[in-house]
Amino acid sequence: LGGGHEVVREPMVRSVADLYWLTEEQLVGLERVGKKSARALLEEIARSKGAPLSRVLLALGRQELAPFAGLDDIWFLIRSVDAPDPLPPFAQAEVKLARGPFTLDDERDLLRTHGIDTLVCKNSGGTATDAKLAAARLLGVRVVMRRRPVRPALPTVATVAAAVAWLLPRTPPRSIGPSN
Repeated sequence: LGGGHEVVREPMVRSVADLYWLTEEQLVGLERVGKKSARALLEEIARSKGAPLSRVLLALGRQELAPFAGLDDIWFLIRSVDAPDPLPPFAQAEVKLARGPFTLDDERDLLRTHGIDTLVCKNSGGTATDAKLAAARLLGVRVVMRRRPVRPALPTVATVAAAVAWLLPRTPPRSIGPSN
């Protein structure tokens, strides 16, 4: 950022995402930073929010990566339980193999350490992604979530007996004895 400010040397800023949480009070406490400089720096940081995406965490699963491989100006962190095989031809990517569940601290550290500005994930329908989404919210990371596919209308039954009753009229009759 302009002006030669050295906020990154302070423990309050460990990654790019931390810049978006700085306050005027924190900046004024730094050496050679007055209110005017602090406001100018915060305005510059705010303008950067509209900047193009640059560092994306893909948490979709290893089979849904190929459509992202052509986005050469974006660096991707691909988190997957199993290694993508084959890995699509990303211009800039790192693969991190890990199995959840992950804690809020785990997810926050991952996003900060890698300077993630955008999270692309799927709606798994459970609580498995809660920590990841909470960490993204805390750090101001953009989230793009793929919807769950619409379930087809299927017959449902309440008991095993009802399942048998549903199957019987749909089962072809079997002949008993030798075939002619």
